[in-house]
Amino acid sequence: MREFSSFEKEIIENIIEIDNKKGSLNVLENILEDVFLPHVYIQFTPKKDCLLKIENKYFEKLSSNYGPIGIASLLKDITEKLILIVSLIDYLSNNSYLILYDDINFDHIGNRIVDLDYIEHPIKDRDLKISLHLLNRKKFKPTEMLHSYVKNGYKTTEQLKKELEEEKQQLKIIRNQKFTIIMTIIIALGNILPVIVDYIKLVDNKPQKIDLVNDKLFIESNCNYINESNNPITSIYFRYNDYNLTEFSKNKLNNLVLYLNKFPKEKIWIIGHTDYLGNSIYNDSLSIKRAKSVSNYLTKNNINKQRINIFGYGENNPINTIKGEEESIGINRRADIYVK
Repeated sequence: MREFSSFEKEIIENIIEIDNKKGSLNVLENILEDVFLPHVYIQFTPKKDCLLKIENKYFEKLSSNYGPIGIASLLKDITEKLILIVSLIDYLSNNSYLILYDDINFDHIGNRIVDLDYIEHPIKDRDLKISLHLLNRKKFKPTEMLHSYVKNGYKTTEQLKKELEEEKQQLKIIRNQKFTIIMTIIIALGNILPVIVDYIKLVDNKPQKIDLVNDKLFIESNCNYINESNNPITSIYFRYNDYNLTEFSKNKLNNLVLYLNKFPKEKIWIIGHTDYLGNSIYNDSLSIKRAKSVSNYLTKNNINKQRINIFGYGENNPINTIKGEEESIGINRRADIYVK
């Protein structure tokens, strides 16, 4: 389907509008009813001639204001419009958008007022006269293709499919861009969150320095102290790079629970440690996790968490470490428990 001018679209829409009106006669007379000036109409003669009829008063006014140039311009404009109309109908009928049928007879096109005087001007284009005579005798039936074409904003099915595909591709590109952005954010958060979490844990559980003064164990930062010897009541040991309790450790803690239940006013200090292997910041975090594992087990066994203080000392307080000897290193993967 080719492109249409605004004037051609007006003609097409007139054809569609008349077709949609029940009982209306879709003929050239009605289609072109509003196309010409109210002072002009076309008269068909039995000898297949076409005369352009111009209202006398309008002709005189046009001639007075613009002279012969005004009349010539009017005739040229009407002739060009008629040629365009004939070409349009020929194109639509040849491409199955419009059906011409029956054989009727109208003697004029346009608004004709009986009581008015008109001046005649013959249409000189022979082919135009023949075409007008032929079309004036036909009824017009727009096909469903033309109805759909106009309804779709003068776009063919192929054009609509192409636009739909382009729209789908554009949406796909936008979705892919959004997905890429979201995944980038998720990956970035995935990389950052562990660092933030570990930092928060380190801030919340900053390793506390333990000093031995006169055989008393002092915990700097809260001024609490253990008024016993500097030896823990018990120690819980962990596997390498791990903070989960073993069954053996749980049995030891069960015995501690029995003791703590007998002395409900006793306070508990749990101090986590690690070996020297690995990053020191990571070891600080790991020592806190070990202390928390012990604390969590005690609270699950009905030891009031208000009695418990936990600290992480990382790799900073080793016991008899001999580098390279696993047994010597392993005893530092521990959590010491003090009771006061």
